[in-house]
Amino acid sequence: KSKKMLRDSGAYRIQLAFIFGDRECMTSMLDILSTYPYTFHDVTRLHPRLCFMGLSAFAVKYKNKEVGEKCLEYFQKLTKAGSLNAKPVYLFMLAMKKPSKSAFESAIDATKEASTLHLEAMVKEHYGLYLQQQNEDKLANDCLASSYFSYYDWGAHSKALRMTQQYHFLAKTSRIKAKSLFSASGCTETSSQSQSVEKSSVSSTRRVSYVYNSTFRSKKEVKEKS
Repeated sequence: KSKKMLRDSGAYRIQLAFIFGDRECMTSMLDILSTYPYTFHDVTRLHPRLCFMGLSAFAVKYKNKEVGEKCLEYFQKLTKAGSLNAKPVYLFMLAMKKPSKSAFESAIDATKEASTLHLEAMVKEHYGLYLQQQNEDKLANDCLASSYFSYYDWGAHSKALRMTQQYHFLAKTSRIKAKSLFSASGCTETSSQSQSVEKSSVSSTRRVSYVYNSTFRSKKEVKEKS
């Protein structure tokens, strides 16, 4: 029983560690979670655990490369089977494993297609960090700004606050400009090489709210109060 609790609590801890960029905690959790099987009958527990194990393994360049590869293979199989939830995770892992503009943009497109706002925020953030390394500061700041608003809209207000402390330019950032960066026509000038994003529209009298359970989501339509 205690081993199961350690596994489940570890899955939440590694998710938070990845979101907040705590490399030490990611490594510590990978040491623990990598000892558990990569299969489990409860997919609602297995899916988020392997998701953030894989992302963390590539983020910290974990010593045991097999860990990241096993997680990547799991989501690759689900993606080939047509899973909408698995595709953005798989493409995100690929971008973390071998970063490039096209890899990150394809991952962003997939998160928008699957309406996984939390993953969209994370991919944008890591894309921004990658662009910083490429000395593309203007575009990097635009990506980080868009990531900030996605985190905020998801409800990760502590993460959004952390970003305002890290990136002071966010205080003067326009939401409209930041959100328009990742439009259906693509997120940068190079987006013509990546997949197009299907636009969705919501009636002005209704709003759509999402309830997230890690990488799974449920959608409900709620009437706006007049």
